[in-house]
Amino acid sequence: MTEINEHTDRQTPDFMAWLQSALFNRKAVEYFHPLLTALNPLSGPELKAQVLGVYSETNSAKRLRLKPRDNWNGFLPGQYISITLEVNGKNIQRHYSICSELALWENEGLIDIAVQQVPNGEMSNWIAHHIKSNAVIRISQATGEFTSKENATPKLFIAGGSGITAIFSMLINRDSDDPAPTVIYTARGEGNHLFKNQLTHLNDT
Repeated sequence: MTEINEHTDRQTPDFMAWLQSALFNRKAVEYFHPLLTALNPLSGPELKAQVLGVYSETNSAKRLRLKPRDNWNGFLPGQYISITLEVNGKNIQRHYSICSELALWENEGLIDIAVQQVPNGEMSNWIAHHIKSNAVIRISQATGEFTSKENATPKLFIAGGSGITAIFSMLINRDSDDPAPTVIYTARGEGNHLFKNQLTHLNDT
């Protein structure tokens, strides 16, 4: 009996070490990851955002309303984020400018991006035809140095097509005390001007 007890005493630390390893090693984490993701799609260390809405901005452009997870740091008007999606079995990444008001982020934790569909564009065409509300996508922190600077110099913006998105963000977040900017914007076809109604309203105010 004494020998059995001594053997058990010697084996107990090894068994506990094995049990701890089995429960908390990387394979166990990977095993439970799908369950955690199902319970909370924004869980995990990666930067992610949930798609709350998909809206037609023009005949060939979609506006996505996103809710980034808590570890996203916000943005400056004019900045962009990188989006990573799995399309046709491979990960692809594209950059899209944020085109919403700072107040939407500060008050509700939401942002908008606009995606212009382009011929043979893997991501833009996939988004146009497949992305749905409640989808979860991988994003980056906002980045980019093309931002509005606080000074009294009147600004001239020139844009074509979807290039208006970063400029639009700066226009709608402009301080009322700043000099009114001049905007020259062109697009192919009458129905392809992004933010047409909002730009017209800004021009009238």
